[in-house]
Amino acid sequence: MNAKFAIAAALAGGVILFFWGFVTHSVIPEPVKAFTNEQAVISAIQAGTSGNGMYFSGKGLLAAVSLGPRLDDRTEDIKPMLIREFLACCLIGLLLAMLLAGARSESVLGGAVMLGVAAVAAAFGSEFSSWNWYGVSARFVSIEALDLIGGWFLTGLALGLLRKKLAT
Repeated sequence: MNAKFAIAAALAGGVILFFWGFVTHSVIPEPVKAFTNEQAVISAIQAGTSGNGMYFSGKGLLAAVSLGPRLDDRTEDIKPMLIREFLACCLIGLLLAMLLAGARSESVLGGAVMLGVAAVAAAFGSEFSSWNWYGVSARFVSIEALDLIGGWFLTGLALGLLRKKLAT
């Protein structure tokens, strides 16, 4: 894989994955609910945990705890999170390009299908366990799987086209 393709693939993959994630997480309503009494829940979590982390109870409670020191609203300034997400998407784009570069198929659709199948395996490997062990809803798991599979397939199409263009 040449450097020109690697850089172009990282950027193209980053843009596609970032905007596909925007679609799947803002257009499709995710089944994440707000607490009915937020302050009471925060107080109980602070009293019952030793700090930020993942917590699980055999009674079916799963909590991802990430409390800031001042309990400030993390949604007020999302720029740093968006930048980190975009950079992660670029890295994924580069890694997918590496997979595609090692593929036998020169077909754009064949490469996209290969990456889509890899995404099915990745989604099943991570999301199924969240449903199976921690009781995460099937709807949430399905949306997260759709995000992964659709994003990798669309990125595969774009990277396949990019590979053909840069090869000529």
